[in-house]
Amino acid sequence: MNVINLFQEAESTDNTAQINLEILSTNLQTVEKYLLEEAFSEVPLVNDISKHTLLSGGKRLRPLLTILSNKCTEQKSNEDSLIHIAASMEMLHMATLIHDDVVDNSDTRRGKPTASYLYGNTASILSGDVLLAKSMKLLAIYGGIEIIKEVSEAMIQLAEGQVLEIESRGKYQLSTKEYFKIIHLKTASLLSCCCKVGAMLGKSHPNYINALFDYGYHIGIAFQIVDDIIDYQQKKESSGKPMGLDYREGCVTMPLIFARELANDEDKVILTNLFGKNISDAEMNTVNNILTSSGAFDKSKAIANLYVEKACTAIEVLPNNVFKDILLSSAAMVVERTK
Repeated sequence: MNVINLFQEAESTDNTAQINLEILSTNLQTVEKYLLEEAFSEVPLVNDISKHTLLSGGKRLRPLLTILSNKCTEQKSNEDSLIHIAASMEMLHMATLIHDDVVDNSDTRRGKPTASYLYGNTASILSGDVLLAKSMKLLAIYGGIEIIKEVSEAMIQLAEGQVLEIESRGKYQLSTKEYFKIIHLKTASLLSCCCKVGAMLGKSHPNYINALFDYGYHIGIAFQIVDDIIDYQQKKESSGKPMGLDYREGCVTMPLIFARELANDEDKVILTNLFGKNISDAEMNTVNNILTSSGAFDKSKAIANLYVEKACTAIEVLPNNVFKDILLSSAAMVVERTK
């Protein structure tokens, strides 16, 4: 998801809209500046790990949603506070990525070596803790107690979702309800929080805050479903991870849930027997062919699209402006992305 593309989607000849787009672009550049400043540590190893994670790329979706949710309500707020809070939300995300790579024993992320691979698990975990603490400090300085309460609750849910996902590994008959609980906690909780916090900073009307929270929740669900589809289909050359890593590790996601129902009896046996095993790429291709032919990928994407529609409906109550347009464009891009 490229922010520049979002600008193009929201292109307008209206001078006010163009000025607002320029302001947003400047805001996002300032977020990057603050991230580099705030992630800095006088401890060289902590600094190296933080900088490596920051510069390894990323969609910056969380700060984008925080800023857009603030500006689309057309309420005045302190610009410096908003940008610091947006940076704080990305630092939280960075910390969880560092921890995730340790838990998953991942050597690569986005095609690049992970911090844990380069610097070791212990240093990476502790450096992630530093980023988490720095993020909370920013929330205290620029947000206040109500913002801290919202973000803390989201972080509790995120961590619980990750634990629940680990606890569910190897459970081939994981239900749809259980799957949605996992992705609500581990993904949608933080995205909905970003949207809510952005609106809260502008002291927006409660209806607007609730609408943006709902938007973030639905986007989060759609985002994770698409992520789960991509996990099956993306090649190692582009992602740095083996194709079908979730399936190989025994994680049931939306495509497999549909395949369990839609595949023929012979294919169902294959899916069951290969699940959670250290299988070859050829066997993984067989699994992918089954998911494709059964329509599991198509049905999964249809569900993601349904949540995108819900997200767009949720913000109909908001004023019409370029920031709302970008939120709508962002929703569409969630299901169009391929990585």
